[in-house]
Amino acid sequence: MAMDETTVRGLLKEQQDCAETLVQQQAATFQLQFDALHAELQAALGQIQGWHARITEALLDDQVTSVSVTATKAVTSSGGQRQSTPRFGVPSTSTNTTKQALLPTPAQTQTTVNANSKPLAIKWISLAERQERLNKGLCFNCDNKWTMKFTLVDTTYTLKGDASLHIRQQQQPRILDNLPTMSPCLLQTWTPQTDCCKSWDGIACGSHGRVVNVSRSGVFFNEDDDYVDTTMSGIISPFLSNLTFLQLLDLSNLKDLRGPIPPEFGKLSRLTHLFLGANNLSGILPDVIFRSFKSLREITLTRNKFSGQIPSSIGHMISITLLAFSENNFSGIIPETIGKLKNLEYLYLSNNNISGLIPESLGLLSKLERLELDQNKLFGTIPASIGGLVSVRILSFFNNELTGVIPPSIGKLRNIQTLGFANNKLSGKLPASIGHLIKLNEIFFYNNQFNGSIPTSFGNLSNLQYLSLPANNLTGRIPSQLAKLGALQILDLSRNKLTGRIPSQLARLQNLSTLDLSFNPLNLVTLPKWFSKLNLGSLMMAKTGLQGSFPWVLLSSSIIWQLDLSSNCLTGELPPLIGNMSNLMFLNLSNNGFSNAIPSEFKNLSSIKDLDLHSNNFSGDINFIFKRNAQPAEFGFFSSIDLSYNSFSGLLVMSLLWCLLYRNIPKELLNMESLKELDVSGNRLAGEIPVHNFSFPTSAFLGNPGLCGAPLPPCNISL
Repeated sequence: MAMDETTVRGLLKEQQDCAETLVQQQAATFQLQFDALHAELQAALGQIQGWHARITEALLDDQVTSVSVTATKAVTSSGGQRQSTPRFGVPSTSTNTTKQALLPTPAQTQTTVNANSKPLAIKWISLAERQERLNKGLCFNCDNKWTMKFTLVDTTYTLKGDASLHIRQQQQPRILDNLPTMSPCLLQTWTPQTDCCKSWDGIACGSHGRVVNVSRSGVFFNEDDDYVDTTMSGIISPFLSNLTFLQLLDLSNLKDLRGPIPPEFGKLSRLTHLFLGANNLSGILPDVIFRSFKSLREITLTRNKFSGQIPSSIGHMISITLLAFSENNFSGIIPETIGKLKNLEYLYLSNNNISGLIPESLGLLSKLERLELDQNKLFGTIPASIGGLVSVRILSFFNNELTGVIPPSIGKLRNIQTLGFANNKLSGKLPASIGHLIKLNEIFFYNNQFNGSIPTSFGNLSNLQYLSLPANNLTGRIPSQLAKLGALQILDLSRNKLTGRIPSQLARLQNLSTLDLSFNPLNLVTLPKWFSKLNLGSLMMAKTGLQGSFPWVLLSSSIIWQLDLSSNCLTGELPPLIGNMSNLMFLNLSNNGFSNAIPSEFKNLSSIKDLDLHSNNFSGDINFIFKRNAQPAEFGFFSSIDLSYNSFSGLLVMSLLWCLLYRNIPKELLNMESLKELDVSGNRLAGEIPVHNFSFPTSAFLGNPGLCGAPLPPCNISL
């Protein structure tokens, strides 16, 4: 039967619907299969990424140990010699210093640095692109769309660039605002167009691309080897603690860096060198940071304003070799835990307010080479355990309140070169065991209460150059064994109770340049002939019982520059040959019985700066000593003159122009009856000119802005 058109169309529609249903069913099946495969691929990719992350971490940990520490050039405060910064123990090995920029974490993308800053616009990139940038060592792209702020301190330097840095998110603190007080040359290499790990001065990265060194010291040399001194103001940012691979942080000598050390620094467990000296930092040291510094080898906090007690947690710094906390306001005691620092080689705690006893545990530091506890408030005795410091070279306890005796165990310090116990209250006899310390160069025991005789064993100290024992209660004779000290340059035994003759054997001391035996009851009568064999530049023999005339044995010396024969019983005239002592700069003959006129040859002492002739019986015309316009200009550079209590007469002309005199004019000067002319112009004198009966011209007082009164204008009197 023939089908009509309507029926045909219906059948075709059913077939078409069936075909579409079949296609949809097949598509759904394919989608399910695709989704399952995609899920499997995603799981596999996630597993691969996990493996990659763990392998990368392991490689980074291995690589970071091979990065060298960068040393920063600097200038010492003495001698003009260059050395590494800071003063104590900076490594001399170096690598090319570079810098790596840092970023905010995602949670910090809207954080503002200050009230005027805008939120940071952050572009997060794919893992593949991030890895590509990591492989290329890029810190920025160059489209300059975003601004980051790298925060070393709270006021810093604006950088522009892509937020897609190659470091990890946990290493991404904020970057900086601006540095208005910092020398522009210090950060001139920090540009967004350059690779921070290759071009930024003061930043160094490891082969893994992580920041290991940040060195922004304020003292360095530029590429032309010129000295550069810079400053940075602000506080240390806690965000530096996100640099978890950091090994060296040097922010020393920036002068106006202030505030505390952030406790977040406890996160820097890989840190080996921390240099923050010569700044304006303050506050109490966070206890927590020292618990984490197990890798730290050197820490310098000198010349700041830190206060409070040194935390006992310093005992956790088991790798430390240098600890420098000098010139701060630390108080309290030295913690006993310091004895746990078995690798410590240098300990500087001088110029603080530290009190209490010297801890017994210090004796456990067998590697310690230098111990400085000067200028504190330490009291009690020096512990016998000090003998355990078998490596120590310098032991310095100056200016404390130590009492008791020096323990005999001091004789165990076989490597000691300097012993400094001056300005304390130590007593008892000097230990003979000191004579065993044959490497000693310097002994400073002055201003204590030592008694007894000088040990003859001191003669064994063949390398000794400085022996300073003044202001004690030492008795007995000067031991002849000191003549064996062939290297001795300075011998100061003044202000003791030594008696007897000076041993003639001391003539062997050909390197001796300074001898001070003043204020000892030696009853010398005169200086022995063998004194002419010495090469002395400074001879101090005040109140040693000298009698008779001026010691002729000194008259042939042209190298003595300082001579003190005051407070003796010397009499007679000064010999004309005194004019041969042409190198004299300081001469003190006061409180003797010298008489008659000063010889005219005295004017040959053209180097004289300090002259004290007071309390003698000198007489005659003194004018030639102060002769003006002579060549060479005799006495043109006096720093001190005392001619009082004599019988000088005649015309006295005193010229003290351009001598850098300061304060006021003593009235005694203008009351000298023999004074006829005076010139004190061109100095720094101030105050009212004393009333006098002379007619000195105004020119005699000009060039002293602070002077007033006749013949100058009257002083302004404030009511």
